[in-house]
Amino acid sequence: PSLEQQHQQQEEQKTQQETNDLTQGYRNLAETIAKHRGALNEITRAHEIIAEGKLLLKMARSRRKTLRKDIGVYMKQLEELELQRSPCEWNNMYRRLEAYVAEHGHCYLATHQSRREGDDPDLVQWVGKQRSMLRHLHMRKEPSAAVSAALGGSGSDAVHVAGVTT
Repeated sequence: PSLEQQHQQQEEQKTQQETNDLTQGYRNLAETIAKHRGALNEITRAHEIIAEGKLLLKMARSRRKTLRKDIGVYMKQLEELELQRSPCEWNNMYRRLEAYVAEHGHCYLATHQSRREGDDPDLVQWVGKQRSMLRHLHMRKEPSAAVSAALGGSGSDAVHVAGVTT
């Protein structure tokens, strides 16, 4: 082959190589764009899942709040029924304490030694005994909120039980 033919063959090979490189570049670009679209779809789906999760979380929190209120109502009803069903001395004294709270707005009776005028001495003694029992119970383990409230607990144990706020 002549020099001119060799040069033409080299140009054709070079053109063919450039065409192949260009074709491969477009294939790579197309694959990358497809992967990018796939990633965008994944991101979009992730955002949808997050939005659904937030909605489910909001609904669950609302349901939990409602159920907490229901539990409080049912506990109060059960406490009332228990107090009515069992007319024992403790329940009777508890009712007297409720009446005291209704009248005075608190359940902090004076101690047995420094009783205020008008305080029911039996109630003062009973509340003192209940608080003493609560202190002993605290030494062993944490009492339930209902027990703590019934015994005049304070701080983080302060709750509303059967009409008595402590």
